[in-house]
Amino acid sequence: MFMPKNVLISLIASLLLVIAHSLTVEEPIVDETLYRGSDVNILWSNSSSTSVNISYFRSSDSSNQTAWIPIPECSPSSLSDMCTWSIPVSVQNGTYRLAFFTSSTQFTLSEEFEISIPSLVFTSPTAGQVITNGSAPLNATWVWTGPNSYAVEIFFTRNSVEDATSRDTVVVNFGVNSYQFASLGDDGSYQIKVESPTDAAVTASSAVFSVNDPSKGSALSLVPSGGFVLALILIAIQLFV
Repeated sequence: MFMPKNVLISLIASLLLVIAHSLTVEEPIVDETLYRGSDVNILWSNSSSTSVNISYFRSSDSSNQTAWIPIPECSPSSLSDMCTWSIPVSVQNGTYRLAFFTSSTQFTLSEEFEISIPSLVFTSPTAGQVITNGSAPLNATWVWTGPNSYAVEIFFTRNSVEDATSRDTVVVNFGVNSYQFASLGDDGSYQIKVESPTDAAVTASSAVFSVNDPSKGSALSLVPSGGFVLALILIAIQLFV
């Protein structure tokens, strides 16, 4: 059975139109992990000069376009085939996709990718560690799972009270990081803490450790024990008998 000529021409024209206006998403790639609060590059190739509007959504909302959220800095994006997306800190953990609209009804979907909250895990100091203040600087180390060049604030607490003078801003990168405290303070129980100034969910605390400051001495060592006082009294009684 032969297809009518006019139908065949229409199908070929439609196919050529699709090819002429094809769009391929290059980044993010499938199963890639992105972090909220970071800037990421979205890359695509577009065979036409048509500008695109880009939205993001949870994969579970694929059939619910009312839940698709436009990315302002990527809508519209024209011939560059790239835009930088500042992922809001309000985005929750989950599996997401991007939609690239070339018209109000035509769009191309990206592969699924993950968005996560950055996390930090201290590796030192360790629980119960006793540090002699003044003997050497204290090195705090941790593993950062998040974007590179991310600014956090680091400080320590003594007996659960923050030492405001210890607060400092540090730029962290994916993997192992460290920070050196030149001095801590008086004897007590300490913790190192890290907070993000932009994302309240990014926070971490080290294990509790202790500081011993030998220069302070021990006030208890200057107080005579009860047995020593009793011995002095007995000696005094014998002297006057």
